[in-house]
Amino acid sequence: MNLLAISTTNKAALNQMYNVAFSERTALNQLVHVLQDKLVKFDPKLKEVEITYDPNK
Repeated sequence: MNLLAISTTNKAALNQMYNVAFSERTALNQLVHVLQDKLVKFDPKLKEVEITYDPNK
């Protein structure tokens, strides 16, 4: 996981989309939980967000 990419404070880099793939697979659930764990320090309510899935996927 590219922790530098998800923890930048560079305002020009915020709200942009990046492909940070590198040599290993990351499951979507794993990515969601890593992001949630990192972002909860900025907004504690994020820990309470329930992950929902589209039944058609």
